[in-house]
Parts: sequence; structure tokens; C-alpha cells
Amino acid sequence: MLSRHMNRDFLRQFRYGKRLDARGSYCQPAWIVPLDEAGEPRFDDAFALLTKDICPEGVSLIHTAPIPETHIWIGLRDDDRLNFVACRVQHSTPMGLGFFQIGLHPQHTVRVHSSDIRRLEDRDPSGAAATLAASTDAAVALS
Repeated sequence: MLSRHMNRDFLRQFRYGKRLDARGSYCQPAWIVPLDEAGEPRFDDAFALLTKDICPEGVSLIHTAPIPETHIWIGLRDDDRLNFVACRVQHSTPMGLGFFQIGLHPQHTVRVHSSDIRRLEDRDPSGAAATLAASTDAAVALS
């Protein structure tokens, strides 16, 4: 049954020309940083959610609310670093039962200061962001 659902949904995307690139499953925690009207990050309003899938043309997220902003930053873990990408919010589609699928289109990478990563770290009960902030400091010092 699961294969039937997967194949039906995957093939439907190509049949109607919705996808330019095949997507791969990518279920990882990520930070979403909303931007204000001037395009400045609002780290105090950042929130965590899970990614769904990823491809060169975008990333899909699952969340319990739509994302009203047109542009956001997404922070994705890459080994021992947290990397941010500025994205355009393509859609916030209701899925039912209070969930939304959020489609993002990447625009460019963003360099985030380690103090801003520490602000996220303070809200991360797992402590994973502490390691990321320290490695970001080291990477900035080397560059």
C-alpha cells in the first residue's frame, strides 16, 4: 500500500509538469528565520520544524501553520555547521489535520554571525546548536 501511494504521488508530479527535478526524501530539523519588511532577520521569531524533501530547485517543509512571509532564511545542519539559505516562500498548502506543506525556492546562501546562532542555541534543548555555533566561530576565523 505504501508503495502505491508513493508511486502515485511521485508520478502525478511529473505528469502535470509540477517538478523540474526529482526530489529526494530529506527529513531533518531546520530553523526558519522570518525576515522583516526591510529584509532583516528576526532571530527572536525563528522557529524549528522538519524538512520533508529536497532537490536543486527547492525544499519542502511540514509545519502546523502556514508561513505568511514571502521570504525567509532556512538553517540546515551540514555536519558540524549550521548553514543558512535565503528562500522565497512558494506556497503554504493545507494538508489536513492542521498541517501545512511549505514550498521554498532557494535564492542564495547567507552568512550568519555566531552570536545569532547562539541566540538559536539558547532555545535548543538538545544543545546541538552549541556545537554548531562553536564550529561556525572556527570557520569564520579561518576564512
